[in-house]
Amino acid sequence: MSSTNVMEVWKDHKMKLLCAVNVAEGVTPVFEWRRQSDGSVVKDRAKQHNTAISSTLQLFPHFEREFVNYVCVARTARTTKNHTVTIRRLCKYFVNFLLTATWSVIDDKIRFWHYDVGILCFEFILELGW
Repeated sequence: MSSTNVMEVWKDHKMKLLCAVNVAEGVTPVFEWRRQSDGSVVKDRAKQHNTAISSTLQLFPHFEREFVNYVCVARTARTTKNHTVTIRRLCKYFVNFLLTATWSVIDDKIRFWHYDVGILCFEFILELGW
């Protein structure tokens, strides 16, 4: 049996994913968080907190590859339950395609590293020499 839900978050903002199960008294599930895209286990235990019936995963999504589906797997000796959380990135919306850009100067080059335009979010690097 499995369940799903969707969460939306701004880039670089903290969020917590919760996975809870109902189990018989005395039964303690083992929890594991995975990225659904590649099946990799989220290994940073500092970000994961487990209780007898739940698991919380704290994230600070920055890269596009972090805005994916996360699967909580809860296992007991008798059963396995999955809960999938889809992380969607919130973007700024602008009227008349107003352009907002962030840049930095490195090695005498201007590096544009993020801009939002219209209803789309873009990430890129454009180097302009002096």
